[in-house]
Amino acid sequence: MTTSPRVNHRVADVLIQALQNGVLSLREARQLVAVALEELRNAERPELVLRAVDPVIRAALHLQLARSTREFLERFAERALEVVAARSRDDAPSIDLESPELRARVQAALAHAIGNAGVFTITDLRRDDDELWVELLVMATPVRVRLAPTGDGAETVASVALDDPELLDPEIVASLEAVLKDRLFTRPLSVRAYAGRPSAGGVQWTVTIREGAALRALTLAVAEDGTAALGGYSYEPNEARAMAGQLALAHALGLAAQAGPLAQLEVLVRASMRTPDEVTLVAPEDSPTGFDGDHEVQWLTPSVWGDIAVYVTFHLESGVVRVEDFN
Repeated sequence: MTTSPRVNHRVADVLIQALQNGVLSLREARQLVAVALEELRNAERPELVLRAVDPVIRAALHLQLARSTREFLERFAERALEVVAARSRDDAPSIDLESPELRARVQAALAHAIGNAGVFTITDLRRDDDELWVELLVMATPVRVRLAPTGDGAETVASVALDDPELLDPEIVASLEAVLKDRLFTRPLSVRAYAGRPSAGGVQWTVTIREGAALRALTLAVAEDGTAALGGYSYEPNEARAMAGQLALAHALGLAAQAGPLAQLEVLVRASMRTPDEVTLVAPEDSPTGFDGDHEVQWLTPSVWGDIAVYVTFHLESGVVRVEDFN
């Protein structure tokens, strides 16, 4: 008798990673659903896997969510049943979207083009004459790659198309910027990184904003009724680590943009494999960029693109943030 586990661990791991900041955003929900549907498409008995995926989605729906995020997750049940029904009819397309053979082709092509394949989800594919275009989700960013043969009989990524990556959830960014601009600031600003955690009656945010050419971190408490209180910067290691990772990825993508979409894909692929623990604290004597160990803390994200590392430094009193790269 075949039984299913109580919880699908791969999907649960995606949810746990998404909640490292305490908030499940629409961007992160897209990644969660993509992985959940991939598990169903790959399963020999998708109806059993669905029983182990459902508890994870239900747990996500119990969180404090933005309306668009909740609506997106609520549509999962309908999409999951479509996948299960399609598998039971065995009406997969001529090239199975989630077949191990297709995944192996994409992995080999990515490894040939940029050195490694990273973590990705295949969301669609199409043929153009003899060319195969595969749509991927890498770091919650839609990427379209064209596979083509090489001279030695292998396949490589012949071209890449991607929109500007949404590294932060636009709904959360818009909400935070609205609170800051309408109630607390009169100067133009933009949110460049954030980390939130549930607090009594709302969410406690640590936010990095850009004012002109300067970056600054601040602490913001937003109650369920929308009222907000701005405090001085309060350094908290886990929140600083999360923001340092976000800022380092944005900085790396900006550098890679000068070289083109393939370079940006390399940055995204490397980021897809990076765990939070790989963003590490730096001792003053080990820093190539330098910082004041009495008043500042510096975080390192290594090998964001090639051998380039990004250093993000937080001033403990003022909240001033510096982002620097070093090769």
